[in-house]
Amino acid sequence: MLDLSIIYLSDLKKLMPYKDGRSIKSFLTKHKVEIFGGKGSKRQYVFKLQFERAQLQEKINSLIEKYGNDWLKVFQTEMKVYAMHKAIIEEKQQEQKTQITTKKSNQLGPQATKFLNDLHSI
Repeated sequence: MLDLSIIYLSDLKKLMPYKDGRSIKSFLTKHKVEIFGGKGSKRQYVFKLQFERAQLQEKINSLIEKYGNDWLKVFQTEMKVYAMHKAIIEEKQQEQKTQITTKKSNQLGPQATKFLNDLHSI
């Protein structure tokens, strides 16, 4: 399924090392990422897929320049490390959510705890 998620240009400031809107627009134009929402619009946006492709292409070009023909091996290794790191973070976040729920249910009365347990089992 095609992902048509969008990212507003104002939100790109959090994702990119640029703080100036002109620098962000320059990056997007240079990497052929289409900006939608009209030129005068305050709510301009890009498709997330196009933006991520541009970032990935920049990373690949950097690796090719640095490692030559071995860039693919380096890239695959980096992606494996990234995936493992992300899985660990998600697992820890899930554990924290479970701990918070457990703490809250311990503070509640027995009827509320039973209700939450029944709801959680659904």
